[in-house]
Amino acid sequence: MTTFKELNNACQWEDDYAPLGQLILIRDRAPSDGSLFIHHLLNSYLAKQYKKGVGLVSLNHTFLHYQTIELKLNSNLLKEGENNNFHFVDAVQGLTQSFLGEEEVMQDNTLLYASPVNVTDVKKPQCISVWKPDSDLCESLFQHIRKHADKDCLIIDHLNPLLYAGDGGVYKLMRKLHELTKKENVTVVVAIHDCAADYRSEETRTANFIEHLSDITFRVSGLPSGYSKDVHGQVEVVYKKDKNTFDPPKHVKLHFKTMDHSAKLFAIGNV
Repeated sequence: MTTFKELNNACQWEDDYAPLGQLILIRDRAPSDGSLFIHHLLNSYLAKQYKKGVGLVSLNHTFLHYQTIELKLNSNLLKEGENNNFHFVDAVQGLTQSFLGEEEVMQDNTLLYASPVNVTDVKKPQCISVWKPDSDLCESLFQHIRKHADKDCLIIDHLNPLLYAGDGGVYKLMRKLHELTKKENVTVVVAIHDCAADYRSEETRTANFIEHLSDITFRVSGLPSGYSKDVHGQVEVVYKKDKNTFDPPKHVKLHFKTMDHSAKLFAIGNV
């Protein structure tokens, strides 16, 4: 597991693991991708072995995508699922059904869970559930999460497809998830792609709303100076020390570099 001590220090986390009871926003802007931090937090919570484990809701990629990356980080999602430490909610199929307006219930496509070296005799793993939305997309997703992915840590990657669906329930969904962090000590990690070009866009307005609710925000972006072979992007950590006071949030900027099997974060100017 990559501990990212620089990131933990910026967040004022006392050990190598993100604590429970927090709402964490990963807010990235093109050309940078915040998936580095999704996998870091997923890997961190799996390693901590909390009592109820980790739930991952994907509106972005298939299970195989996450499994392939986690294997590079020495974590096996299938084994974690067998130990009841992990649950994967496949929301991609459900959203596809919603976008296409299909009336029939979509059948589970088991090939989405197949390894490239084994596409025969494939069965959906027990740690995977497929969300079947109804007319109220966000409410049905929340109820599915509560039924199938009731975990200590919940990661949603990412919210933009719900915005594009035009359901209008994302704000209500985020209020309910925020309530979980306070009443049930659950940590919720939410990713959203922000549109920096238009501050009036739905993505930016939603990201601003979630950042207001969040305890910690990772603002992931490219380098202001452009491309560098040694630095692939920067993250600005916005940490609210005490939400019950009027103290301004703390801002810490770090650079990062991604490699095939690892990533590196470091203070600006220390390549």
